[in-house]
Amino acid sequence: MNSEKVLLIAIGIFVITLSQFVIVPYDVSSYFFILLFFLFAMKYVERNSPINLIILCAILIISTINRESSALSIALIASLLFSKFGLKKQFILPVAILGTIFVVTYLGMRLMNESFTTNDGNLFVQNFTQPKNILGLLFWILFFAFTLILAKDRKALNHILLFHLFSIPYIVMCFYTGILYEIRLYIPLFLTSIFLSKTEVPKIH
Repeated sequence: MNSEKVLLIAIGIFVITLSQFVIVPYDVSSYFFILLFFLFAMKYVERNSPINLIILCAILIISTINRESSALSIALIASLLFSKFGLKKQFILPVAILGTIFVVTYLGMRLMNESFTTNDGNLFVQNFTQPKNILGLLFWILFFAFTLILAKDRKALNHILLFHLFSIPYIVMCFYTGILYEIRLYIPLFLTSIFLSKTEVPKIH
């Protein structure tokens, strides 16, 4: 078990290094914030403490200021809570609170910068026609399949699928305005999925 943990950490570090073909400081810090959010998300799922929810809100605000991929934190908590509670208040309320905080923080940052446009514009067609971007898409599929193979059981596999389902807004934006051969766009999904592949959501007592 310890050797498996070491191997997964090594794979994570290797993939982060492989994807950093240019130095983008906010990428690595965004991974830290997402995994920190994961830690307190598990604490909140185990015990719906208001203090843990406040901590999650604080992490999300800082993470969103750092990079908009923090939206994946909401997808993460949504997948964990849905797995445990289904479409109940315990799922809807915290997700709604965190979603609102993300939107307010993100729009606030955009207003401060007086810009709502993306740097690269609409790249949807290029992402599915240019060979280099198609190669990037194949990397996405390979990383996704790898995490499914790692899943320790059916529940873990469902967590990964749910996480990607709730992450569709982020994925769509990557296809629309991202450059898919920059595989770093998928790394937050990959790292979170690795953790989900070995995570067991506490049952309702």
